[in-house]
Amino acid sequence: MKFLSFLIGFITVGVSLAQETPIVFDRPGIADSPYLVEQQTWQIEAGIGYSAITGRKEVPNPTVMLRKAISKNDELRLTYNYGLQMIALIKDDMSTGFDHLALGWKRKLMGEKNGLPETSFLLNTYFPIQQLSKIAHAGVYAIEAGFQCQNNLSDRFALNYNLGGLITNKYNTGVLTSSVCLNISGSDKIGFFVEGFLYAPFQNTFIEPGADVGIVYNPTQRSQIDLSIIDNYYNGSHYATVLFGYSISLGRK
Repeated sequence: MKFLSFLIGFITVGVSLAQETPIVFDRPGIADSPYLVEQQTWQIEAGIGYSAITGRKEVPNPTVMLRKAISKNDELRLTYNYGLQMIALIKDDMSTGFDHLALGWKRKLMGEKNGLPETSFLLNTYFPIQQLSKIAHAGVYAIEAGFQCQNNLSDRFALNYNLGGLITNKYNTGVLTSSVCLNISGSDKIGFFVEGFLYAPFQNTFIEPGADVGIVYNPTQRSQIDLSIIDNYYNGSHYATVLFGYSISLGRK
């Protein structure tokens, strides 16, 4: 209980340091960045994907995330067709036909200084749209929380890493989630990334490692196009996913 009180206090207080980076979108990739949306702006991040496990049926059903700053250190995010890149959960959604709506809160904890990373905390909950009419007694729930960190190693390289957990009605003992991503700036407009990630349920089931690589292109300072390839390893098999997305920041110039 003392640890929980300390964690809540740490998240509430935070550290008020300026974000000294250009606009950063949380897609693509598994890891979220620790950076927030600029105040007085909105960010829209959308993407479609083709997966070996879902086939073409999910292609016309994009993921769309809306992000909005509510203070200098806080943002809210609303996501349609939300889901983790965890094959066990994807298979569950395929069997039920669920598409999820997610509501999240991201809190900046501290800026990068003296070797310490830029850090944020993200709390997210999601629920199937098809069950919204009986949300109080559907018996379905999912809550995830975690820390996002980034060290800018040089003008060209940055290391982004996340550590968190997930609890759902199926995984009620929890799932450890983690990722490490190397971001490489090729030019002012083009960047690359390579990433490893892991989903590790605490109950007796399969651990899911994975990796992804991708490229991002910024046609303007406030927009981004991304293309990435993901490989999940689950229960002795590889599952490939190709993602394409477009993101834009709207508001203050």
